[in-house]
Amino acid sequence: RSSNKNQRDRFNYFRNNLFYDSCILVIDFKENFKLSLGGDELSCDYYDKKQISCLGISLIFKPNGEEIIEYVSYFSEILSKDSLFSADCLDLFMTELNPIFTNIHIFTDCGPHFRSKEFLYRVRNMSRYYNKLVSLDFFAEYHGKSITDGHFGRLSQLFKAKVDWKKIETIHEFRDAF
Repeated sequence: RSSNKNQRDRFNYFRNNLFYDSCILVIDFKENFKLSLGGDELSCDYYDKKQISCLGISLIFKPNGEEIIEYVSYFSEILSKDSLFSADCLDLFMTELNPIFTNIHIFTDCGPHFRSKEFLYRVRNMSRYYNKLVSLDFFAEYHGKSITDGHFGRLSQLFKAKVDWKKIETIHEFRDAF
């Protein structure tokens, strides 16, 4: 419990002390979306549904002292939630990140896809490549919900509303629905 509190306190410290050139990234995976949802179906249809994984990144920053949160979601048909996908998404996000941010604080859960040598190596290289100060922190197990989980809840609501009136069967239809 004390490590949970320590990490939550560290997160809140960074969040409360953001400067114009600093930001926080909260990165997490959502439970997979199941496509082709329908009304009456056979049990074999339910278990054979195509799934889409989602990696979410929440960006927190304070350009004028007022907190702004932006959400970005990366969808994939690959369900393994591995380090390569996580690092590739983070790298893509960094290429689009406002260059004013020179201090970037990354928070993730302690999933193996974020604690792997591959992911750690890529984060370290991002610091060098983009010439930024990057810190990486891990929330302890059973840390509770993060702001990214709130975003996932909203995505799930939107997805359910779309599925109620249109059958979505491919990742392209899924992306277009949002």
